[in-house]
Order: sequence, then structure tokens, then C-alpha cells
Amino acid sequence: SEMCIRDSVNMERVSNKNIMELEREEPSTHDHTSRSIEAPRIWTDSGFGLTQGKANGAVGNEVFCVQYSKDDKYLAVGTANGSIKLYNVSSGLLVSTMNNAVSVGLPITCIKWKPRGSETKTASILASVSAGGEITYWHAASGKPIIAIQDPENTDYYALDFSKTGDVLAVGGKDYKVKIYDDSTKSLVSTLEAAGSTNLGHSNRVFSVRFGDDPNLLVSGGWDNVVFLWDVRAAHSIGFVYGPHICGDAIDIRGDVLLTGSYSNKDVLQLWSISKRKLVETIAWNKYMGEEGEKAYLYTALFDKKESPDYIAAGGAGKNEMHIYKNAKGYELLGKVTFGKTVTSIDFGHKKNLMAVGCGDGMVYTFDYENTCLLYTSPSPRDRTRSRMPSSACKKKKKKK
Repeated sequence: SEMCIRDSVNMERVSNKNIMELEREEPSTHDHTSRSIEAPRIWTDSGFGLTQGKANGAVGNEVFCVQYSKDDKYLAVGTANGSIKLYNVSSGLLVSTMNNAVSVGLPITCIKWKPRGSETKTASILASVSAGGEITYWHAASGKPIIAIQDPENTDYYALDFSKTGDVLAVGGKDYKVKIYDDSTKSLVSTLEAAGSTNLGHSNRVFSVRFGDDPNLLVSGGWDNVVFLWDVRAAHSIGFVYGPHICGDAIDIRGDVLLTGSYSNKDVLQLWSISKRKLVETIAWNKYMGEEGEKAYLYTALFDKKESPDYIAAGGAGKNEMHIYKNAKGYELLGKVTFGKTVTSIDFGHKKNLMAVGCGDGMVYTFDYENTCLLYTSPSPRDRTRSRMPSSACKKKKKKK
């Protein structure tokens, strides 16, 4: 069923004095003895860990999105019940829980950390969008809202991204439009949409928006099987590629290369040239597909956070799998993990070899994606089997032994 839309209410703003106080706040420290465990870590409200092969808890609600902070200090998790949970990556402890004041109980559909620029004195500002059409800025470490912006048309929001400098925020959703906000004033400055026969735009819901290295380039995709390229200065489309059926945060950009992940049973993971508006490569989801085909139905796809990425990760609903590919003269499958429920979100760490995977059963798993050979293939405590990743790292470790 379609997500409900709440009636708009008056926005509550935090004074400049309070914002400055929030920026100086840090979460309280906890005594926590670190434990050496096998990957993946399973995140809970009280920490992480495995006890005799059993998970000791879960985030508690269907996970919609996961995001590492720019310094890899925090992992933010957006959930179906409208809350965002913030964890300390080193200790695994819950730092804060954030709850929308306007869209109470409606899913947090996307979260992004604000880039730390000259205007921003703190690294812990998180932005979220919800199925109630609410954009909220949070001081994540304290769990306090800074400002909430209600969509003027009260539409559902599904997608969110900041420009690289953090000066501009883009959102997309149910009304087929991409809206551009000025970050300093928090005001709507333009709407990217179809306008007559000269300016093309989306004809269905928008589920992913992504800024390129050029701060004026924005890419968006959704249910209409078209990925549009926009010039945010001129507020009109400058091109498109046809084919990807986007149903989640499944678009990424590195330089001139566009990555798309489709909710489909074929051609699910593709690389495109932005300048040429042309397909470069279709990455095989399963190298040996047999009669079953791909059946990936992706909700999420992304590059690692390096300037020249070595890895791609993607996951979805087909077989509840997460795949990771390594670039060695073309992207080859490095390994995969099968979970108990749909893979809804994946994120890479920025400085460390971290990866977080959020699932429909309320679980979040983390991996060291370069050094881990053994990964659990099921989160069920009763059926926790292991699958060896076919990686070169495993082979090297075997040789050393």
C-alpha cells in the first residue's frame, strides 16, 4: 500500500545560539571493552557481538538506509518507524536516537551526512527525508533536530543528496519532481521537472538523486526507466540514459562514470558514460546464471568512497543477496552474502575498509570488505552457515600458512 502523507504543521526552528551550542556538544563517553569477533558485526541497541553464533539483538525495525559519517566515527541507520539510530563505529554503542516531530511513525527513506565546508563547523550534521515529505537537519551526536522543512506540496520524499561542497541539497519523491534547496537559507530555489516538449523530466516516482564531481551536475532516476542528467543552474535536463528501473538509492557517480542498479531480473548492474550518454558495461550479477537468470531486483548500488574506486557493492530483493565486485581490468565478482530478508541499503566507509548492510528484518551487518574471507550467509541464529569468499585475499592468506 502507498505510504500515507501527514498534514503539514508549523516548523520548529532552533535559534542560532542553540545551533552553536549543538555544534559544540559531543556524546558522553562509555566504558566499553572491545571484543574480537568474526565478521559480520550485528548491530543492536546495546552494542554488537556474537554469542555462540547467535545474534544478540537487532535495530528493531525494517532498515531503509545506512550511512557512515565522513570520518567513519558514526554509523547512522534510518528505519521504517520514523527513527534514526546513531552508533559509534569503534565501540558499537548506540549514541542517540532521532525521531521526526512532523512525520511521526513514517519511514525515514534516505539519510546523508552534510559535507564539512567553510560554513560548517561540525562534522556531525545529518539530513534525512521521510515518507511524510519532511526534510530534517540533525545534530546527530546529541540527537537533536536543527530544522525541519515540510514539502510545500506535502509529497512523499524518497531520495536525498548534497552537492560535494554542501551548498545545495536535492530531494526527489512521489510527485515526479526533483527539488533543489539552498543549504544556507534552507529555501526551495528550483524544481526540476518536465515542462512542455522542450524540457524533459520524470514521468513517475523518483527514488535516487546524486550530485557529480561537477557541483552543477545532478543525476536522478526512478520508476520511469529513465536516468536524467540535470544542470541545476539552468534548472533543466541536459540529457538522459534509458533503461535503468530505479527503486532505491541505486545511482552513483565517479568522474565520467555513472553506476545504476535496477529492480529487474536482467541487466541489473550497469556502467554508463555521462559525457557520451552511452552504456559502457553490463556487469554480470551471477557469472553462472543457469536457468534461474539474475533475479537480483536491486534496491542499492554504489562505488567505494575512493577517488578511483576499486569496488562496487549492490543488493536487493531477489535472493536477498549482497554482491561485491572488484575492478581488475573490469569488475569481477569478489564475493556475495545471502541474508534472511531484502537488502535495502549498503554503504562503504570513507577512510577504512568498512561496509555496512541494512536489511528488511531490522538487522545491520558490517564487514571489513578487503580483509575478511569468511562471511555468514544467513542472519538466522538457527541456521548460521558460512560461505567462503572467492577472493585473492583468501588465497594469499592460505599461502602464508
